[in-house]
Amino acid sequence: FELTVQPLPVKFQGTIEVNPKLPKEDENVVCTVTLNKPIKDEQSVRWLLNGEPIVPNERFQIRFDGAKTILTIKKVRPEDSGVLECFLVATNDK
Repeated sequence: FELTVQPLPVKFQGTIEVNPKLPKEDENVVCTVTLNKPIKDEQSVRWLLNGEPIVPNERFQIRFDGAKTILTIKKVRPEDSGVLECFLVATNDK
């Protein structure tokens, strides 16, 4: 008898949580995605705004807390509106 255990792949648990839902100009917006297990390789998570990669800077901050990835947009502006997406890039994360 032989037992082989395979790790679960990383998957999203739910949708992007946005707080506040309808931000006013100059408010901070926090977007949170929860995964089914902690991320070991932070490079495997990609945030996009209107199809363009979000590059962390003073206004756009990305952090990780266990199984959560958190995008903070400081002092949101009208040009920050659009489609926000979070992707997992294939890695050897186990």
